[in-house]
Amino acid sequence: MKTMHLCLLISMLILLVGCGPGSGVEGMNGQGQGDGSMENTNDSEPEIVGYVVKSEGGKMLVVSSEPQDFSATGGLEEFYNAVWVSDVQEKVHIGEKVKVWFEGPILESYPAQATAEKVLILPSTQPKGADLTEAQAIEKALDMKENGDEGVLAIKAVHYDPQTDKWEILMIDTFEYEEYTIQINDE
Repeated sequence: MKTMHLCLLISMLILLVGCGPGSGVEGMNGQGQGDGSMENTNDSEPEIVGYVVKSEGGKMLVVSSEPQDFSATGGLEEFYNAVWVSDVQEKVHIGEKVKVWFEGPILESYPAQATAEKVLILPSTQPKGADLTEAQAIEKALDMKENGDEGVLAIKAVHYDPQTDKWEILMIDTFEYEEYTIQINDE
């Protein structure tokens, strides 16, 4: 009987310790964030890596650059995460690629909404012979493709052709799943 009580007590202690902070019990975004109970460290993976495709009212819309495949569970084969990020302290421009860590809860909608804890702007490439950077070409392409309030555009691919001196930006509307190829003169 004593052994049974001891095993029960040990099991309860393990359960209590296992459910505490830092135990791997994650918030809604799968990164240990989302409920505000756990803090990011500088070593942690960002919650989203993607391009800034819109900016308004002190917020920026970041759309992931790599799709996720949820087809095995009946979801989309090509899902692009999108998040309106507020409280951005850095000067970020449309077209730039960023890594973002969130602070506090994430409002799950599409696009989601979150507060930035940290934003890291990734260097924009400028191929040899090009006048524009990748970020500048993407910004021009987004300006050309009228991105209304309803649509969310994901940047699928960016290519510079030195022979034609043009950029080719492949985008997808994440609501309609229509692809668009925009060519930008490198000037």
